[in-house]
Amino acid sequence: MIFLNLQKKYKKILCLILCVFAVVGLCSCSKNAADNNPSDEQSSSQSVDIQSSQDALSGGKINNQSYEKTLVVYFSCTGNTAQIASYIAEIKNADLLEIEAQKPYTSEDLSKNETSRAYIEQHSNINDVKIKTPDVSLANYTTVYIGYPIWYGKAPRCICTFLAENDLSSKTVIAFCTSNESGIDESLAELKALQPNAVWKNGIRFDSAETPSGVEQILKEKL
Repeated sequence: MIFLNLQKKYKKILCLILCVFAVVGLCSCSKNAADNNPSDEQSSSQSVDIQSSQDALSGGKINNQSYEKTLVVYFSCTGNTAQIASYIAEIKNADLLEIEAQKPYTSEDLSKNETSRAYIEQHSNINDVKIKTPDVSLANYTTVYIGYPIWYGKAPRCICTFLAENDLSSKTVIAFCTSNESGIDESLAELKALQPNAVWKNGIRFDSAETPSGVEQILKEKL
């Protein structure tokens, strides 16, 4: 009889011990499940962060705020305009795009006589100088700088071709030129006529030997 009572007592103790282990095991499993499976709130937050990064890279919006992207487009034969364009791109944290003629210019083409290619093109009313198709989507940019040397008082015909083949409507456009003497106003009037729906700012003339700090100072004064 005493043996039976002890047996029942030990059975109760054993059951209690098994119950304790079962409870501990369930708690541990629940914790692991929580660690391995983030809450809906955490997942949603991570999704927003990823989407925000993608929007910023594509010039989109984050929390309904626009993120502007800037492009510096330029045409250069001697390297002067290319240098100024690179300074502006660095200062403005902008992308850089070179406009290239399908038929490159030679030193003879640029000679200052009435039979040279540049002279004939600049004194013609036909903007038929073909350029290589730019590998860029202008839709991603809100501001576009357009740079060129002054040839016989005007922008090279390659610039006119670029403007005739691309739509800059509603974009902020800032033309700049490199010249030791000539101003930009005459050339700017012609470019504006090719893109009347763009938001044109005042044009800027740079000396061909301008320094990076000089370019930065001029941009602050003019814009």
